Amino acid sequence: MYLTKRSALKQEYIIIGATIFISLVLVTGFYIMFMSTLRELISVNSKLRKGQMIAPDVSGYRKQYATLEADIGSMSREISKNKERLFWKKDIALFIEQLSRVAEQIQVDFISIKPASNPEPVTADDEQKTVLMYRRPVTITMKTGYRGLIDFLARVEDSERFFRVDELTIEPDRKDILKRNVTMVLSIFSAD
Repeated sequence: MYLTKRSALKQEYIIIGATIFISLVLVTGFYIMFMSTLRELISVNSKLRKGQMIAPDVSGYRKQYATLEADIGSMSREISKNKERLFWKKDIALFIEQLSRVAEQIQVDFISIKPASNPEPVTADDEQKTVLMYRRPVTITMKTGYRGLIDFLARVEDSERFFRVDELTIEPDRKDILKRNVTMVLSIFSAD
């Protein structure tokens, strides 16, 4: 009996040992086969978490889009308004006509008005040097007092068109103590 118990115990140890051995082989096989897949899943999971942190709020895009559309609309209106302020080639003759009307209204005697023959292009600061508009300097020589000059400059400032005073020279008139000889270079900006 002792022998049978011992052989039964021996068989139990063999079965337990075989079971442990097979379990270790299965766990090791599982680890080897599925560990690379598990690593990839962990990597994808961490990327998803980072993506969720990086990705902005989708509803914020709609608000930004609406804001940008409103900005584009206001900029378009401002651009078209400013385009209306540019001269066109035919308007330069109108500019000279307006100057003569201004001379009648204020105390300014125009001696000469000399527009430059070729306009200078005003370019953008990009690589293509895109021409935005053209600048045509007009040299104006006039005889006026300080009050007439200030009225003339105020009208230039309040004009609906783009002007810029580039140079202004004031010299006393030797013959008339109340008048000054004024030479100015006035830039007119045109679209073509």
